[in-house]
Amino acid sequence: SWAPVADIPARRVDKVLDALREAGVPAHAAPAPRPVRVVTPGDGAQGTVWRLRVGSQAYGRAEDVLMRLLR
Repeated sequence: SWAPVADIPARRVDKVLDALREAGVPAHAAPAPRPVRVVTPGDGAQGTVWRLRVGSQAYGRAEDVLMRLLR
């Protein structure tokens, strides 16, 4: 099953998905109908926000990747 992990700016989607793939984390992203939480401050005000979902069994690894990538 899929678990939403974050809303991210559209301009960062490819980089995030590439990093998750390299870490062996199944993931996909789609435009968010209504953003819940934007990962990086200030990014949500401009452009489309995408909802990032990951395989629920890899949720912890996904959080680790996001913390390193989006500092």
